[in-house]
Amino acid sequence: MSFAQVNSDTGAVPPTAEDIAVWLCDRIAELLDVRPETVATDRPLRDLGLQSLQIVALAQKLSERLGRPVPGWTVWQYPTVAALSAHLAGDGRPAAAADRPLPDPSGTYAQEPIAVVGIGCRLPGGVETPEELWQGLLDGIDAIREVPRDRWNAREWLDPDPRAPGKTTTRWGGFLDDVSRFDAELFRISPAEARHMDPQQRMALEVAWAALEDARIAHDGLHGTRTGVFFGTMAQEYHLATGADPASIETHSAVGWDNSIIPARIAYTLGLQGPVMAVATACSSSLTATHLAVQSLRRGESDLALAGGVNVMLHPNTTVAMTKFGGMNPGTASAAPSTRAPTATSARRAAASSSCAACPTRCRPATASTP
Repeated sequence: MSFAQVNSDTGAVPPTAEDIAVWLCDRIAELLDVRPETVATDRPLRDLGLQSLQIVALAQKLSERLGRPVPGWTVWQYPTVAALSAHLAGDGRPAAAADRPLPDPSGTYAQEPIAVVGIGCRLPGGVETPEELWQGLLDGIDAIREVPRDRWNAREWLDPDPRAPGKTTTRWGGFLDDVSRFDAELFRISPAEARHMDPQQRMALEVAWAALEDARIAHDGLHGTRTGVFFGTMAQEYHLATGADPASIETHSAVGWDNSIIPARIAYTLGLQGPVMAVATACSSSLTATHLAVQSLRRGESDLALAGGVNVMLHPNTTVAMTKFGGMNPGTASAAPSTRAPTATSARRAAASSSCAACPTRCRPATASTP
């Protein structure tokens, strides 16, 4: 019996899943001003065009219709008309993966090695596949270049004196091309919402998608699974790069600018029900995210984990701050001491300059490895 049926004491014959689905399609059609038969029952309510307040109001009307409470979380746990109707009718949908008991962390999972089963990346130097990254390492390519004109005017922000107010001592960095590109339709994100999404969120989605493809894992097969997402993030610059005009703040701005939403978007898009964490530990953010992913796998919290990081330089303020901190090299090359963790690692994870990488990992015999 579903949670929504617990308080039903009327003795009346409960509505079937089909009855509830018909009623929901009628109400949704009214809200969207479309015909009921055009409402897709297998798509999330948000994808159909309903806003959060409309979905909450729909749950309240549904409570009145059924004569029993329909908890607010229900419409998010069962986001489609079909899933929600089946749940409310008590049609015996299996418990969500996150609700199943966790394995004993002292058991088999804790002893098995971790395997990297797929890689996705987008890095400076035009690197967009694991093969291109490996070839770039073999060729010793230099991905450092001058600040692109579509980011900021490097000459205007340049001053050889590190103490000069509001100036930086370098005009060099690792930058991605065409950071504004994004296939919003693929992820069922409206153009209005996509415009307010930090490119870091967009890239994280696309690279996570690519990592799963590289692992030969079907995206739609992960819905409801205990798959975790752990992503290293740092600066928030999109609101600065787009003018920081209060008049431009709209409905989607709050989540579009928030770094904590980066892994959450991946989990929401794929319907994942494992742990979701945005990790900010400065230069070690991506490495720490990977460490947390491995721990989650070993404890049995996750059966599969996406781990990686993203960092896109969109505004010079962070570079100015690092200049004042003493962390910038006026030349074109980094010269970190050997005892310090590198700012860009191998294909397993990377978050140097403007970059994004993700790796799905499993707790299983290590039959897969990175280059």
